[in-house]
Amino acid sequence: MSTSTANPTIIIVPGAWHPPPVYDGLVSRLNSASYDAFVPTLPSCNSSDPANATCSKDADVVRSAILPHLDEGKDVLVLAHSYGGIPAGGAAKGLSKAHRQKEGKQGGVIGLAYVSAFVVPAGVPLLAIMGGKHAPYVVENQPSEHNALIAKARHVCFNDLPDTEAEKLVDLLRPQSLISLNSPAPATAWAEPEFAGRLGFVRCMQDQALPPQFQDGFTDNSGVEWKKRDIDTGHAPFLGKPEEFIEILGEWVKEWKG
Repeated sequence: MSTSTANPTIIIVPGAWHPPPVYDGLVSRLNSASYDAFVPTLPSCNSSDPANATCSKDADVVRSAILPHLDEGKDVLVLAHSYGGIPAGGAAKGLSKAHRQKEGKQGGVIGLAYVSAFVVPAGVPLLAIMGGKHAPYVVENQPSEHNALIAKARHVCFNDLPDTEAEKLVDLLRPQSLISLNSPAPATAWAEPEFAGRLGFVRCMQDQALPPQFQDGFTDNSGVEWKKRDIDTGHAPFLGKPEEFIEILGEWVKEWKG
């Protein structure tokens, strides 16, 4: 694995239905670009206890993935995809580099990079943000009670990819706990003043899961400023245009790691 002490470790927070293997290609490319990258397994995806797999429990797992790197004095960039924006916000709260420096600690989260991700205020369920109804592609209580499947995943998630690649990715998707989509969002790092100027949002212009107007609604209603960059891809720009995506991350890292 190629690493550089000058670069932060990247913790990738997956979207709903997306287990870590969906991000294998991204991790490999980040490694080649001299980043260490890790994808925690969220309790809400393919859960053994879907009735209790809340978004706050996902946030706890992500925080547990971040802290060992900070305790080693390393910096971290939190990269959140889609639903991952909700647990990412809770996981990074109080862990900014500026906050930890005030506490006399080394290492910290240098910024939050959201990729077509949900920006949900603390205490508000994702379902409320969606107007009280799940998106049409959410199939509730399937394949079992307390779970959800995603319908037409080829079109919703991977519409810009070749058929062969898209079909392999669809096969990787797993059930998502319904309560993760219905439970109140945890406290939000992106609302902390220490993260001002350190919030990035990649807008996906061909996104069928969260069309651009929804993405704009999340950021515009957050009450904080986001650095926005557009990519002409579907819901997963790290798959559709990986070089362009990693270049954007690199620009933010260069700005934020100082």
